Amino acid sequence: MKDFDEHTLMLQSYYVITNQVGYKQLLNQDTKVTLIFDPTKEGEDRSRVFNDLISYFEGTEEYEKCAELLYSRNLINNLSLQKK
Repeated sequence: MKDFDEHTLMLQSYYVITNQVGYKQLLNQDTKVTLIFDPTKEGEDRSRVFNDLISYFEGTEEYEKCAELLYSRNLINNLSLQKK
């Protein structure tokens, strides 16, 4: 696969899942957008996405991103439990 950049893929996914950059905003930039999940799917369980991103950023020793991902995952889980 030519020009595959795993770090950019993970960063873009991180920004979208933590709501730091909107998916549509990314699409409007002059860069190729590739994510590890489909942000247009409503109600999709994103636990795997959070876990994959946390694992990746642990490996790159970007612990601030790991903390933000954990916070976002826990917030989403708590909100989901309140709706039930």
